Amino acid sequence: MVAAGAAADGEKAWSTTVVPPAGSRVGTRRRRRASVAVRRRRLLVGLAGAALVLLALPLRAIGGSPVPSAVAAATSGRPGPVTYVVRPGDTLWTIAERVDPSGDPRPLVARLAAQVGSDTIVPGEQLRLP
Repeated sequence: MVAAGAAADGEKAWSTTVVPPAGSRVGTRRRRRASVAVRRRRLLVGLAGAALVLLALPLRAIGGSPVPSAVAAATSGRPGPVTYVVRPGDTLWTIAERVDPSGDPRPLVARLAAQVGSDTIVPGEQLRLP
């Protein structure tokens, strides 16, 4: 067994131990605090994100797409068919979904396709909605 401070071959080996001053942090990195401008930007981005979420919630409840007046009249319970003028971007499927949003659009799409004579419609074309 070798005594402290003695080398294995009989020579003395001196070691020095450095003791840090009381209260100092040795071996730990001190984290720099973000500047005021960076903290302010982070706060503003967070607030803007929260505002967007809060503003989007009521819009989600609305449904997103407006109902054309002819389709709204068709769903309002007025007796008799209503003439609908096809707008750009309309399809038989979207028109059928607007007429009866809670029902299956396939029967109405089939009736409209039979009325038109094909599966395609063009803007300005008039359709009679039930």
